[in-house]
Amino acid sequence: MKSTDRISIYYELDDEFYLLSRYSNNPELCKLHRQKFPLSQGVISQAWQHHFHCDQECPHSEKQEEYESHMKTKYGYEAETVRAFAMKSCRYLGYSIMDAGSPIGVMIFESIDVNFLAKDGSSDPEVIRAHCSKYESLYSKHLRSGSSLNRELKAKAGRTGDSIDEDILAQIRGGRNG
Repeated sequence: MKSTDRISIYYELDDEFYLLSRYSNNPELCKLHRQKFPLSQGVISQAWQHHFHCDQECPHSEKQEEYESHMKTKYGYEAETVRAFAMKSCRYLGYSIMDAGSPIGVMIFESIDVNFLAKDGSSDPEVIRAHCSKYESLYSKHLRSGSSLNRELKAKAGRTGDSIDEDILAQIRGGRNG
């Protein structure tokens, strides 16, 4: 991966996608701006529905009108939403992660470099697809354990009169009194 690329892993919960983890060589592209996404929009939705989605035709964001039109037509995003994207990628590859025959999450590879996903290198879509397929069980395990941890934190944060700090202190105290 180059400093123009990133990979994100999402899991599905209650008909929405939640960001589980993100990686890029570029710290600006690793930042978490939004953590919840609709099931019906974007590359993530296409990968979820069809198990694999690759977009090598998206115009570079420097061609703003063409870019916004592509994002509206192909992914259902309004222009104002597209303008607010922190990363205006023009190359996308999405792969749904299956567990026992059902999708449980999606990996999104994206880049602002028009040469990403070129068929003659390590970012060749078929090379990425083969890698994802080969390690799907590992990604599935990562998704299951990561999403369950996140669900526990949400449940704890949502309880009235309870706090995560109190739970942590109780665990530290263990069997001790006081």
